[in-house]
Amino acid sequence: MKKLRLKKKNAFIALAIVIFIIIEIINPTKLIAVSKLIKMKYSKEASQKIIKLGLKNDILENEYNKFIDLNVIDENFNNEYYDYYKDINYDKKINMNIVNKLKEKGYSSKETSLILKREKESDIENFLEKDKYDSIISYLEYDYAKLMNLDRYINYKNKNGLSFEEVVTNVNLGLDNEFYTNYREVDKFNFTMLVNKYNKLSSSFVPDDLISFSSLYCKGNCPSDNKEVVNAFERMAKDLYEEEKLNIYVNSAYRSYKEQEETYNRLTKLYGSNYDVAKAGFSEHQTGLCVDIKAGSSNTFKGSKEEKWLNNNAYKYGFILRYPSNKVKITGYNEVWHYRYVGSIAEDVKKSGLTFDEYYVKYLDK
Repeated sequence: MKKLRLKKKNAFIALAIVIFIIIEIINPTKLIAVSKLIKMKYSKEASQKIIKLGLKNDILENEYNKFIDLNVIDENFNNEYYDYYKDINYDKKINMNIVNKLKEKGYSSKETSLILKREKESDIENFLEKDKYDSIISYLEYDYAKLMNLDRYINYKNKNGLSFEEVVTNVNLGLDNEFYTNYREVDKFNFTMLVNKYNKLSSSFVPDDLISFSSLYCKGNCPSDNKEVVNAFERMAKDLYEEEKLNIYVNSAYRSYKEQEETYNRLTKLYGSNYDVAKAGFSEHQTGLCVDIKAGSSNTFKGSKEEKWLNNNAYKYGFILRYPSNKVKITGYNEVWHYRYVGSIAEDVKKSGLTFDEYYVKYLDK
C-alpha cells in the first residue's frame, strides 16, 4: 500500500514538473514579449536573454539597440551595467569583458564607443594596461584617430599650439618625428599609395606596367611611368594644346631606387645636405605615378599659363598638385611643377583643399 502511495506521489510530482515546463514553454506573456522584441529587430536568442535578465520592460520602452542585440548573449554581459551598455554606440560583436574593463577603468559610454570603433580587440587589451587617459574624446572624435597614437597626440599637443584635428593628422603622418625616422615600409603598388619622408619603398620596388612617354611630350630622352599615368598625361597635354595652344612636357617621371640614390648624392654634393631632394626609397618618383612638368611657354613653371590651366583642370585627368607652396611643413617639399596621378579620387582631393598626405591619413589609411 505504501509503495502504491509513493508511486502516486512521484507520478504527481513528475506530472507537476511536466506541466510547469509546458506552461513555461508556452507562457503567453513570455511569447508575446519575445514576439515584440523580435518585431523590434532583436534576434530570438537575444530576446530570450533579455527576458531572462529582466530587461524586457526597459528595452521595449526604447528604440532598437544594436549593441545590446549583438552582445546581450555574451557570457560577460553584466546585468548591473545595463544603463552603461545601452548608451554605447557600436554595432559589432565585442568581448564584453573588454567593455566591462573600460567601464571599471572609468571611461564613459561615449569614450568606450570611440575606443571600440578605433581599434581591434587585441590593441584595446594592450590599451587597458595603461592608466586612464583624460580628454580622450578630443582626439578620438576624429574617425581616423588611432588608439595606439594617444601618447604621441598628447605629447605633440603639449609642444604645439595646434588644434586637436591638426594634432591627430600630423601625428598620423609622422610629423612628430624627424624626417626619415620611424618610417613605414610600402610594398604594394596601387594608385593611392603614399610615399613620402615617413613611408619608404624598398630598393627592389618597381611599379606596374611601365611604358615610355611619347616623344611629343618630352624633350631629349623620354622617361617612363605607369601606363595609365602616361595615357592620362598625354590626354591632358593634348587637350591643353587644343584649348589654349599651350604645351607641357615631362621633365622627370619614374626613377628607380638606384637612380634616386644617384640624384640625391649628386644634388646634395652640389647644393649641400639641406637641399630639397628625397633620399632613395622616399621619393614619389619611384612609384611611377608622378610627373615633373615643364611649361612650353616659359622657362619658369611657376606663374606660367600652363600652371594656371593645370591648377584648374588636372584633376579631370586624375592628377593633383602634390606639393603646394603653402603646405611645405606637411609635405617637406615646395615643387609646384610636381603632379601626382591618383585616378578617380583626384576631384575629391582637390575639393578637400588637403595635401595628398593629409587626405591619405584622413580617408585612405584605414
